[in-house]
Amino acid sequence: MREFLLEHRLRILFVCMGVVTAMIISKLFYLQVVKYDHYIDLALKNQQGFKKLPASRGQILIKDYHSNDSFKLATNTTYETLFADPSMVNEPRVIAEKLGPLLFDPKLALQIESERVLEQKKVLSENPELTEEDQELLIQPKSLEVLRQDYTADLIAKISAKKRSKVLLDNDPATALIFEIRALGLPGVEANEKGIFLYPEQISDYRKYAKLLAPKLDISLKSLMSALKGSNKYVVLKKRLAPELVSQLKEMFALDKKMYFGMGFQSESYRFYPEGELLAQVVGYTNVEGGQYGLERDMDELLSGEDGLFKAKVDGLGKQLTVDSETLINPAVNGSDIYLTIDRSVQMFVEKVLKEDVEAYGADAGQVIVMRPKTGEIVALANYPTFDPNKFYEALDRKEFEPPKIEVEDLENPGFTKLVEDENWKDKVKVEKEYGTIKTYFYEDEESYKRVELLPVLDKNKKLKFYEVYKNKVGTAVFPNRTVFDAYEPGSVFKPITMAGALNSNLLTPETTVNDDGPIKVDEFKINNALNEHYGVIDMTQVLETSNNIGMAFVAKTLGRRLFFDYLEKFGFGVPTGLEVKNERDGLVKSHLRWAESELVTHAFGQGLTVTPMQMIQAFSAVINDGILVKPYMIEKIVADKGVETVTEPTVVRRVVSKETSNMLRVMLESVVVNGQGKVARVPGFSVGGKTGTAQTYKNGKPLSGPGTTFTTFVGFAPVDNPEFIILTKFDKPRSSQWASATAIYTFQKIAKFMLDYLAIPPSRL
Repeated sequence: MREFLLEHRLRILFVCMGVVTAMIISKLFYLQVVKYDHYIDLALKNQQGFKKLPASRGQILIKDYHSNDSFKLATNTTYETLFADPSMVNEPRVIAEKLGPLLFDPKLALQIESERVLEQKKVLSENPELTEEDQELLIQPKSLEVLRQDYTADLIAKISAKKRSKVLLDNDPATALIFEIRALGLPGVEANEKGIFLYPEQISDYRKYAKLLAPKLDISLKSLMSALKGSNKYVVLKKRLAPELVSQLKEMFALDKKMYFGMGFQSESYRFYPEGELLAQVVGYTNVEGGQYGLERDMDELLSGEDGLFKAKVDGLGKQLTVDSETLINPAVNGSDIYLTIDRSVQMFVEKVLKEDVEAYGADAGQVIVMRPKTGEIVALANYPTFDPNKFYEALDRKEFEPPKIEVEDLENPGFTKLVEDENWKDKVKVEKEYGTIKTYFYEDEESYKRVELLPVLDKNKKLKFYEVYKNKVGTAVFPNRTVFDAYEPGSVFKPITMAGALNSNLLTPETTVNDDGPIKVDEFKINNALNEHYGVIDMTQVLETSNNIGMAFVAKTLGRRLFFDYLEKFGFGVPTGLEVKNERDGLVKSHLRWAESELVTHAFGQGLTVTPMQMIQAFSAVINDGILVKPYMIEKIVADKGVETVTEPTVVRRVVSKETSNMLRVMLESVVVNGQGKVARVPGFSVGGKTGTAQTYKNGKPLSGPGTTFTTFVGFAPVDNPEFIILTKFDKPRSSQWASATAIYTFQKIAKFMLDYLAIPPSRL
């Protein structure tokens, strides 16, 4: 019996040992096989230092037609950053006093001080007991010498700081990790989408924090303990140092290495725009979030390239041990370079003329497109107002609104007129609802609708303190490329499109006549000519020459809804042109099935539908380009990192009208310039064709009239027999005149004259 019990116990023991052994083997299999890659990765994280090899961002370039030289619109440049390691610096005060005079920027210091004083004035202005004289006494701007002393004191504080106030542990945490860190409830630890941060001054038990955080962050206890203590290893003293200053500082440091021990330089890459404002809306800009607006945004992935990855063995403290050929995991792939079809010389001239004319006409804005009608190449594309991509942030700069204080009663009541203390400003400030947004405007001149947007600044109780205005008057409105993002009613510049459809359908000929003997009534509306003048019996060429609405009503009715709509689609309206931009506007063209009789008529002269300037010039090009619609483009070629080129070829979209129809329209449009309302567009010795367009704007559903209420456009081309270029000029609400014949056409004439000379086109008329 005893032997049986002993044997039974041995069996149980062996079974237990077998189970334990199996569990160990299973665990080893899981760790060594199933989770092999995971633990190798963890080991590498502790034994390898990983560092990104940043790819160089691609450049954006344009050429000069005559020299064929390339010029950089967007490129990369390197500046040095001066830093200090406070834990190594022995004499922070002496160093700061030596560096202070070299690093101090008087202009920047005075600007910051001016903003500080302004901010203080705003705070004191809330105290009704203080007069303006009291405020002036309380706010004394610091002298340049005091600002210089403050700067040096700040340097001393930075270089002396042995402990960091804030430490970044992870700059791109996963959402799950953020919630895990927050769940620990550790004071002095912050976790959000921007990163995981430590505030060492709020932490006392470093070991406890390290044990809780290390497993979640995959950081060694030793490294995390060091971070928790906030030992200061790197303090930025000044970024973007001028090269000559870097040379001077390096020479200083070399002469007294002991004194400047712990000081150093770090090269940093920055995006740089050598041509400043040139083509700003086409190029866009970059910030910490990547490309913004223009090609910098739309081609961001192409320009960015792909960062590489570098690894090196490190010791327990994270210091690099070796670097060899095996340390490069992935090489960086630099971004592609983008070459534009834009001609630098033409662009510079166009921008100069546009700026002058926007200001001369008192317009809110202006746009110009110069294109080759045969290929669709964009030769120039300009917007004004504009900005400098190197200083894009200045578009957000504000200043306090200067007229007398305004007593505000109701910001939510559209159209409400607020009283002001000075009777001269009464009724000048209005709150209006536009595009679903309530905005406040100050009207400098109500007759011409000249106004500036007021930006309310509220106190902590959400009560209005005062108004500010953008220094550039328009704020971020300078960033978008309006030639593709602004849709507007084109007005009479649309008439050649309608005429082309009727002629091509053989419903009319240039000699077909219509009797313009007075206004006509369509539905409940009266249709009249722009100047209320009437011309009797006129042919179709004269309809265009006189920009005749009565005649175009006849053309539209002859075409009919379905056929007219078919031509609008063929000319490309209602869909993007396909230019190399994202989110290009479609414009608005309703289906012909929803047109009233009045809409059929008004569409004929560019009312009741919207187009972008780019759609307008594309369609007009088809009218004069033997009836062929081409896709506009502004990227000539893309050159990849390895030198592989992708060249853009002209793209024919479709034939819209016949060559014969196109020939007829070119002759008719030349007659508009020679005999009609386009006479200002003439260039002596050359054949030029084109058409004006003046479009009304509306308020509360009612059309406005007078200077400052219209969009004026001129589209013209030359030479007539063989067009080499086509130009669209457009002004938003000019105040010198409401008519295109007094604004946009003059701008066209200057640019056309320049183009004929620049391209060395021989005279075609005596």
